[in-house]
Amino acid sequence: LRTLKINSNEIGSLNLNSFYDLRNLIDLYLNKNHIEIIKKGSFFGLGNLKKLDLGSNLIKLIEREGFYGLTNLSELDLSWQKIR
Repeated sequence: LRTLKINSNEIGSLNLNSFYDLRNLIDLYLNKNHIEIIKKGSFFGLGNLKKLDLGSNLIKLIEREGFYGLTNLSELDLSWQKIR
């Protein structure tokens, strides 16, 4: 699996190791959901991920190390959030 589109699914949270077994994933679309917090380790195991779309969520908080392990990430969309 190289691309995963789970946008517009009313996802409310991401937990530690939510995507751990998807090591070959390159593009992840989580836009237009209801995600409020990016917890520590939410994307752990996605070392090959290049694009992460979190646009149009309700993100208020990104915990320290929320993006830990995204060593190849080149595109991150955080547009339309409530981050302060």
